[in-house]
Amino acid sequence: MNVRDVENIISFWGEELVGLEKRRDAYLVITRQGKRCLKAVHPKKEKILFMIEAMNHLKANGFNRMAMCLPALDKSMVAEYHGTNYIVQEWVEGVEPDYRNMEQMVKAAETLALCHQA
Repeated sequence: MNVRDVENIISFWGEELVGLEKRRDAYLVITRQGKRCLKAVHPKKEKILFMIEAMNHLKANGFNRMAMCLPALDKSMVAEYHGTNYIVQEWVEGVEPDYRNMEQMVKAAETLALCHQA
């Protein structure tokens, strides 16, 4: 994907590209509105929408430790571009977990427990 593609995709959300960094399987997209995460998603659109509804359910029940998907200008949660579906989420700064670090694993387990309580 090139910069022009990202500009076209992010325009579905009404945002203007200022900066761009490739990060693993996503892009850190810097816009005038803030930092966003742009991801290509490969499940069928119906499955993506189901997953977003599950995230909304968790948030409505008090679990807020996840990056929420942002609606596009047309209120859809998924935009199709050249046959691929894309979502945009809030950008969350963080680090990859170290699975050998017990303190990090305890925090991850605590977060998972909170998710299951929601």
